[in-house]
Amino acid sequence: MTAPSARQSQGVSVDLMMPFYGDPALFTLAVDSVRAQSDPDWRLVVIDDQYPDAAPGQWVSALDDPRIVYLRNEVNLGVSGNFKKCADLATADFTTIVGCDDILLPNYVARIRQLVEEFPEADFVQPGVQVMDATGQDVLPLADRVKGWYRPRVSGATQISGEELASSLLAGAWTYFPSIAWRTSRLHQHGFRDDLDVALDLALLIDIVVAGGTLVLDDQPSFRYRRHSGSVSSWKADDGSRFVEEQRYFAECAERMTALGWKRAARVASRHYSSRLNAVTRIPASITARDRQGTRALVGHALAITPRDSLIGSVPFPPAGASPVRLAQDMSSVLARTLIVMPAFNEEESVGDVVREVFSALPGVHCLVVNDGSADQTTAFARRAGAVVAELPVNLGVGGAMRLGFKYAIAHGFDNVVQIDSDGQHDPSNVLALLERLDDADLVIGARFAGVGDYEARGPRRWAMRVLSVILSRTARTPLTDTTSGFKASGPRAVALFASHYPAEYLGDTIEALVIASRAGCRIEQVPVVMRVRAGGQPSHNPLRAAAYLGRAFVALCFALIRPSLPLRPKA
Repeated sequence: MTAPSARQSQGVSVDLMMPFYGDPALFTLAVDSVRAQSDPDWRLVVIDDQYPDAAPGQWVSALDDPRIVYLRNEVNLGVSGNFKKCADLATADFTTIVGCDDILLPNYVARIRQLVEEFPEADFVQPGVQVMDATGQDVLPLADRVKGWYRPRVSGATQISGEELASSLLAGAWTYFPSIAWRTSRLHQHGFRDDLDVALDLALLIDIVVAGGTLVLDDQPSFRYRRHSGSVSSWKADDGSRFVEEQRYFAECAERMTALGWKRAARVASRHYSSRLNAVTRIPASITARDRQGTRALVGHALAITPRDSLIGSVPFPPAGASPVRLAQDMSSVLARTLIVMPAFNEEESVGDVVREVFSALPGVHCLVVNDGSADQTTAFARRAGAVVAELPVNLGVGGAMRLGFKYAIAHGFDNVVQIDSDGQHDPSNVLALLERLDDADLVIGARFAGVGDYEARGPRRWAMRVLSVILSRTARTPLTDTTSGFKASGPRAVALFASHYPAEYLGDTIEALVIASRAGCRIEQVPVVMRVRAGGQPSHNPLRAAAYLGRAFVALCFALIRPSLPLRPKA
């Protein structure tokens, strides 16, 4: 088929490049999903990588649609080679390299054009994605749940760039490559690396980010991604070769990020926890198959033994009965050393669901619910969900409940404490982002007013928050936008400090705690989070307290500032 006719409308043009080598039936569904777009202004280029059966190509050609081009390679180019050819042939403003077994929802092209017009500086767009299995049923397997843990939480569409984006991508590789719309000039500028098969999409993303590129992340679904075992990444994961490639690439990235001065991104690349945990999950199948070389590769990657040190073959084959769970526990050591503390006052409606969500999002973590003198069934629902419950005979407030939590952490050997509200407003999947920042900080705040989400506070309460943020930012010597957030992670030094000196007065658990930590020498940082609507229970700030919020906040601040500084010592 010859080149398509001129596009019918003005504005952002979109090329849909489809490298083909796979199931003809799924390929037909993929092409039909393109033809069903609500916005008709697109071009589809199918590049057949020498698939043995000529029927799929004949079917496409018979469609006789001037917007569809069918090409057949003279020789098989392989994954990276065919991707490179797709990029070379793209001519539109934006290009998507669509999987030949994926499905575009009818709004895909229209949504991409809308987002690019809304964010004209975008270099690539990650739309909302639904995951399906080989039969087309909606699924959410472990790999995609992990992506969800690492993917930034957004409401609507948001721009991300720089070290923040690089760190996030290296931590979780949470994008879905076949759904991404790339600015074609960037695609031509950087292209796909010939030496990578599995990590080539991550490498392209990082190249663009390092060059100053901006990602637009959208939460509105417009793409269905097919998750099955037939992909290159899946079979290379089974024999361990995927992780040899990933290990080499992450080591390269660590050096590159260090040279840029992106310390956090370099640290994330060096540790590559999610990639190593993925290797752990593949070990049982490799052991069962008696694939010694594959198992050695998987174990070497899971234990962060570099190829140069291990040469893969030097990693001993695990004996029969070797437990992959033990390796998984090692990989989850940060969570194993972390205590989630949930103060609860009459929260029977929500506490059980929140505890279950904590355990689902954070496998291996420990959860302590402090029943702060509740008159309902808070204790019963929390215990039924699997939490340890400490009961206070009278209501002490959030500060008193948290001090008990810090003392419990010291007594039971936990390094980190994360405070989560028992009413469901805090998303447990954000805990990993807070814990990661503890590498450089003693106290990390989950901030509501840091550019993510649409949470709002109005009237005197919001005025007070703004003024307090200015004052406490100077005290802490770092920008803070949400000084009254109860979503916080404390590292070992802060845990030791707060176990003895956590204020129990009204607003002391937020404002005064920050002042105490800052004046003791703790380093404080914040991470943007999305605040959710309460799932149940009663807010701790009743209308009377809310009306007096402005005055009480500044009284609390004054008391905090005039109190003597406390010494900061390592946790015992």
